[in-house]
Amino acid sequence: RFSLPDQGMARLLTDEAPSQALEFARKAVELEPDVDSNHLILAKIYERFGRFSDAEQELQTAERVDPINAASRFMLARIYSKAGNHKAAEAELEMFRKINRTYGSQ
Repeated sequence: RFSLPDQGMARLLTDEAPSQALEFARKAVELEPDVDSNHLILAKIYERFGRFSDAEQELQTAERVDPINAASRFMLARIYSKAGNHKAAEAELEMFRKINRTYGSQ
């Protein structure tokens, strides 16, 4: 079980064929749910479709898989902001900043 080819296809197709990208991203998550980058690409595609609740769930999963990945914190802040939850967005941005100060850019 190896998800990298599906994740790569999802990344490549995100702009040109987002519906196909969504299928590849879902398959990547199914193959390796413990890989945070699979959840990140799926969240990005959900965000593109305006499915903020689904994107939020994937980003929260990515955070559980890798709590020090700053990218998931930043993306979640963006999703919260788009959904109008500015308090949660600011909390995630603060975590993003703390992670960057502590671990640097990953």
